[in-house]
Amino acid sequence: DEGLQPVSIGIRGKLYISGDGVARGYLNKPELTAEKFISNPFIKGTRMYDTGDLAKWLPDGNIEFLGRNDHQVKIRGYRIELGEIETAISGYSEEIQQVVVEAKEINQDKTLVAYYVSKTEIDKSEIRTYLQNKLPEYMVPGFYVEIESLPLTPNGKIDRKALPSVTGEDIIKKEYVAPGNAIEQKMVEIWQEVLGVQKIGITDNFFELGGHSLIVVQVINQISKQLGQTISFKIFFANPTIKELSKELKQSEYLDIPKAVEDESYPLTSSQNRFWILSQLEGGSLAYNMSAAVRFIGTVDYDKFEESFRLLIKRHEILRTYFKSNDQAEVRQFIIPTEQVSFSITQKSFLNNKNQHESVSDYLEEVNKEPFDLEKAPLIRASLIKLREDEHVFFLLMHHIIGDGWSMQLLISEIVKIYNSLLQGKQANLPELNIQYKDYAVWLNSELQKEKHQASEDFWLNQFSGELPVLDLPSFKKRPSVQTYNGASLTHGFSKSFLDKLKGFSEKHQSTLFMTLMTGVKVLLHKYSGQDDIVVGTPIAGREHPDLEHQIGLYLNTLPIRTLFKEQNSFLELLNQEKETLLGAYEHQAYPFDELVGKLNLKRDMSRSALFDVLVVLQNQGRLNNFNSEGLTNLEVSEYPFSRRLSKFDIIFTFTEIEELNLTIEYNTDIYDDYLIERMFTHFDNLLTKLINEPETTI
Repeated sequence: DEGLQPVSIGIRGKLYISGDGVARGYLNKPELTAEKFISNPFIKGTRMYDTGDLAKWLPDGNIEFLGRNDHQVKIRGYRIELGEIETAISGYSEEIQQVVVEAKEINQDKTLVAYYVSKTEIDKSEIRTYLQNKLPEYMVPGFYVEIESLPLTPNGKIDRKALPSVTGEDIIKKEYVAPGNAIEQKMVEIWQEVLGVQKIGITDNFFELGGHSLIVVQVINQISKQLGQTISFKIFFANPTIKELSKELKQSEYLDIPKAVEDESYPLTSSQNRFWILSQLEGGSLAYNMSAAVRFIGTVDYDKFEESFRLLIKRHEILRTYFKSNDQAEVRQFIIPTEQVSFSITQKSFLNNKNQHESVSDYLEEVNKEPFDLEKAPLIRASLIKLREDEHVFFLLMHHIIGDGWSMQLLISEIVKIYNSLLQGKQANLPELNIQYKDYAVWLNSELQKEKHQASEDFWLNQFSGELPVLDLPSFKKRPSVQTYNGASLTHGFSKSFLDKLKGFSEKHQSTLFMTLMTGVKVLLHKYSGQDDIVVGTPIAGREHPDLEHQIGLYLNTLPIRTLFKEQNSFLELLNQEKETLLGAYEHQAYPFDELVGKLNLKRDMSRSALFDVLVVLQNQGRLNNFNSEGLTNLEVSEYPFSRRLSKFDIIFTFTEIEELNLTIEYNTDIYDDYLIERMFTHFDNLLTKLINEPETTI
C-alpha cells in the first residue's frame, strides 16, 4: 500500500520487485533512480523496484495484473483502472489486435472512450454487451472508436494525447426519451444535478445510473423543495424511472427550518445527548473520535492552509460549539464568537526518521488517544507531518458530537475550495448557509416535530414489541462486565466476479446491493448463533430536510433492523422481507434512535450497547455528487493508511464498493480474536455465493 505495508488477498496494491535480478538503477538518471529504486523495508541492505503496476494477490497464490498506476482515472466518484478495461476488451475477440481506453471530456462530461484496431469489422453494441457481463456499469465505455493503428510516441509508447476525437457515431446508449411535461423536465434537472449525469431520459433507471439510498434522500428533498410534492421510499424503489415516478407524486407543503431565537445556550439533539453520556464513561470519549489521514505530494502553503480552517470555523458555528451543564443541571450547547477561537495546525517533521511509516503511525495513535474536553471549543484538531520537502501527511480529528461521516466529507470538500481560492486571491464560492446547527437542534426539539414523530414512534414500537433478543456469537473470551472499546480491524477484498454476481442478483430481484449484503450478514449471524430473532444496526445520514445538505453537524441516526427467521425460509423470501423492513425503516428514519431506546424501557446491561451489538455499513458518502472532486492546487492527494485500535460495537461490518467490493470488519478485541474474524470473510463469501446461486433453497 502507500505505506509500503503488504496488502491482504484481493486488495489492490502497487507491485514491487526485489531480488538479485534488480538492476542498480537508470544510467545517468540519479533522480529517476532514487524515485523508482527504493530501500527494501523487508530485507535490510537491499533495494526493490517500483514497477508502476497495480496488482492483487489471488487466493490461489497467483498475482492478477490490474493496469498501470499512472493509468488511473476518476469518473463520478469511481477510481477506474484503464488497463483493466483494456484487458476485458482484448478478451472479446482474437480479431482485436490492439486496444487503448482513455477518459475524454465530452459535452463537459468525463466519459470513457475505447479505441481499438481490428482485423475485421466488429459490432460495437456486441462489445458493449460483452463488457456489461464482465465489468461494473461505471467501467463500461460509452464510446467505441475503430482506428487503423494506435498513434505512437518517438520512443514507441502509445501517444494517448494523439488519439482522435469522438463523434456521435461512436456512442452506444439506451434510446433517449425526452421529458414530455414541466414536472418531468424539472425531475430530469434534479436527477442530473444529484447524480452528476448529463442528458437523462425519463425511462432511464435511477439505480442503473449510479443511484443508491443515500442519493434517494437528496432527490426526495429536492422534489419537495422545488416541486412542493413528495414521494415515499417504497414507491421510489418500486418505480425508479422519471416516467413512472412523476405519476406517483403527492402534494406536500415545503417548510424551511426556522432560525432559533438568539440565546445564551441551546438544547442538544437526542444523538448529541447520547454521545455526551457515552463520553463520560471510561474509554467512551476516545471511541467517538472521528479521524481522517491523507498524503500530500507537492508544496503546501502552511499559512493559507491554516487560514482555510479559520474561515471554515467562522462559517460553521458547530465548529465553535462546546457542551456543559447549566445551572439547572441540563447539558446545553454553547457557541463562542469567532475571535475567541484558538485554533492552529500542529506541525511535525519526520524528515530524518529512518522508519517514517512506523513513526507516523505511532504519532497518529498518540494524537488519537488524547480525549477531547467537550467543555472547550473547538472540538477539532489537525496535524501536518513533514516526510520530505514536498511530501506531508495531513491528519484531522473531530469529536462525533459535532459531526458525522457526511460532515467530514463536506468539511474536507470546503477546505479544498477555500484553500484553492486563497492561493488565487479570490473568495471561495460556497453555498450560502441560511441556518446553523443550533437552529436545527431547536427545530428538532419543537412540539410540532414531536407531533410529526408520532406515526414513526408507532412504527418502531411495533417493530420491537415482545421479548427482545440478545445476540450470542461464539467466542473464546469472556465478555467484560462493563463495555470496553478496545478494537482491531481486518480487511478483505472480494473478487470482481463476486461483486458482479451480487449486483446482478440484486438488480434482478429489485433490491439494492446493501439490502442483499445486509440479508447475507443476517444469515451468517443466524448460522453462527442458531438464533431466529436478530437485531442489527445501520447508520443513516439523517438529512431528510433540504436545508441540511450543506451543514456540518451530527445529523446521523441509527436504524435498528430486526429480522425474524422462519423454519422454511428461503434466501429470496428473507431478502424480500428484509427489503420491506428496510424501506419501512427509511420511511421513518427521522425518529431518533435514543428516543426509541428510552420508550422501550430496556433493562440496562453495562456490558453491551443498547438494542444491538453488530453494525452493518455500506460506505458511499464519497459517491454523492455534492462533494465534488476538486483537487488541491499544486498538491497531489491520496489516502494515507491509518489503523485505529478502537471499536464502538462488538462487530462492525463496513462494505466499500469502488472498483471491487471490500469488507472491513472492526471488532472488540476483549470479546473476539482474529481467528474467528479471519474466517468470517471466507464463510461470508461461500455462504452468499451459495445463497444467490440457489436463492429458493431453504436456509
